[in-house]
Amino acid sequence: MTDYPRPSAPFHPDTPFTLIAGPDALEGNGALNQDAAGYLKDVADRLNIRFYFKGSYDKANRTKHSSFRGPGVEKGLEILGRIAR
Repeated sequence: MTDYPRPSAPFHPDTPFTLIAGPDALEGNGALNQDAAGYLKDVADRLNIRFYFKGSYDKANRTKHSSFRGPGVEKGLEILGRIAR
C-alpha cells in the first residue's frame, strides 16, 4: 500500500472552528439557498464560530447527462451575491 502525505489540519482549543456548509448545488430561484444560508448563519452565530456559505453553480460530475447541474455561472454568482448581502 502506498502512503500519501496528508495536509496538516491541527485541531487545538486556540484554533477557531470554521463551518463551510450549504447545498450541493445552488437552486435556480434562490429561495432555498437564502433559507439555508440564514439557518446556517444563525447556528454559527449561536455557536460563535466562523461560517462560509458554499454552493456549486455547475456540478459537472453528474452520473446522468440530463441531471440538474445548477443554475450556471452568471445566475449562480447572482444568487451568491444576494446571499452575501
